[in-house]
Amino acid sequence: MSYAIASLVLLLCLLVDVQAIGPIFNYSDQVSWAANPAWTCNGSVYMRQTPINIITNNVVPSRGLINLVLTGFNQSLSGNWTNNGHGIRFNPNVTDHGITVRTHLGLYDWAQFHFHWGPDDTVGSEQTVDGRSFSGEIHHVNFKRGGTRSDQDFINVLSVLLVSDNTIPVTGAWQELLDNVRNESQGVASVTGIPPSVFMPQNTSYYYYPGSQTSPPCNEIVHWFVMQNTLRIPAAFLERLRVIQDFYGNPTIRNYRDTQPIYNRQVMVRSTDGAASRMGSSLGLLFLMMVAAIFL
Repeated sequence: MSYAIASLVLLLCLLVDVQAIGPIFNYSDQVSWAANPAWTCNGSVYMRQTPINIITNNVVPSRGLINLVLTGFNQSLSGNWTNNGHGIRFNPNVTDHGITVRTHLGLYDWAQFHFHWGPDDTVGSEQTVDGRSFSGEIHHVNFKRGGTRSDQDFINVLSVLLVSDNTIPVTGAWQELLDNVRNESQGVASVTGIPPSVFMPQNTSYYYYPGSQTSPPCNEIVHWFVMQNTLRIPAAFLERLRVIQDFYGNPTIRNYRDTQPIYNRQVMVRSTDGAASRMGSSLGLLFLMMVAAIFL
């Protein structure tokens, strides 16, 4: 093989590899993300970078939001459990699994979930709430049915804040994933019996805001639904994630992005616990009392 052909083959291999794993970056030098002109991590487009610190006193109720409708989350899936060099992700083997999420933006097809974590149980989540960090975070990524990647509402993410609990045994889907965790250099593992519902809280009340991807290129095209209720997970699972190796053979001690300025965005809320109904009932009762006072 000539030198020119060999060089071309090497270049093609590198291109394929980059497309498979995405941009190469690290979480210890996030300043360089914002300095890269090919990425939008500095928020220069719409000033809607993710993650953020959600201040609950500033959350605004919105009638435009709806209760999330999750369909098919209980079905068990087989798929690929992949270390992509800066995190670990589950992708189902089939795309026509019928697992969907309906939001105020429309119907979305569930695509995958992945994890974020930190060096210990006190940090690891990307979103924070009133300044509090959690042990980790799961992102359920969804694509809009019939949409295209150029649409501003094409992607939404269900964000689940995690609390490490050393009293929870590693069983079921957690055991299947833990047993098959691999270093980046070890390739893809095949796993079975993975129902997405295991990785969601039962109560899906949420905070909503428009944001971005939380890793380069940080495109500002993601709508975020952050679960208000945390999910308690086996401490042993997070301990295992902290020692898996990245691109460079180093332990992935942390893979969460620092919180970003909120600018003029508002975090909105709609709860599924009947809060809106109680508010309506209270207003109705107040109205009746006022009418009664007029005629008495």
